[in-house]
Amino acid sequence: MTLDDSKNFTTWLAGIFLVGWIINAFVSAAITDRDDSDPLEGPLSNMAVRTDALTGCQYLETKSGGITPRLDASGEQVGCRGR
Repeated sequence: MTLDDSKNFTTWLAGIFLVGWIINAFVSAAITDRDDSDPLEGPLSNMAVRTDALTGCQYLETKSGGITPRLDASGEQVGCRGR
């Protein structure tokens, strides 16, 4: 491998690294912490959706640790199996 080949390879490798870094920056900026308990626009609800592995029932948990059943518009708990 000649010196020119090494320089070309180093330039190519630096270019690949730079493109990867730019893509990572854009993807990281696009990711938000929104889940389906948050509105599409506006502030976050500051709640996390938790699902019981056995029953499938969903709950809303606050950052301070409070938990409550997640209800749909008719007042039924969301996600429960066997209903």
